[in-house]
Amino acid sequence: APQDTFQVMATDAGGGTGTPGNVTFDADITVTPVNDDPTLVNNNPINLNEGDTANITNADLRAADVDDATRNITYLITNLTDHGQILRDGAPLGLNATFTQEDIDNGLIQYQHDDSDNDTDQLQVQIRDGGVNVLREQAAAGTGLSGVGAEDGTIDTVKIDFNITLDADPDFVGP
Repeated sequence: APQDTFQVMATDAGGGTGTPGNVTFDADITVTPVNDDPTLVNNNPINLNEGDTANITNADLRAADVDDATRNITYLITNLTDHGQILRDGAPLGLNATFTQEDIDNGLIQYQHDDSDNDTDQLQVQIRDGGVNVLREQAAAGTGLSGVGAEDGTIDTVKIDFNITLDADPDFVGP
């Protein structure tokens, strides 16, 4: 465990004895590290055109953890998208697959729309750090729980929204 020392000096003006004095001593401290929960920094909707593939960037989705590198922050897919798929470096990811914040930072994670006439989609993930901690919903202020939301400290499922701009339907004949 990390340790540090600081010096303390106590001074007495003589209080009753008439002889002023001081004492100096070293105080040793030991810092016990704690595995902090990850935090959600960015979770912005991702916009793309019907049938297109969009990179998921760290401006769209980013988690951080003060005591873990980005390669140790993982996203566990808990619910698949309905109208597309998540890709890592071009390969589809399924239910319970994981990807890392480092994958996102390196431009490896994408959403590929299935070219259907659906203008929204959603992916659900749990965010975990290199230890055993997960992003948790946050209870009322002052409870000491970390994460996002306004619940009771249970594991938070993060929802990532995709907004799809649909192509004009060439078969549509208007009034």
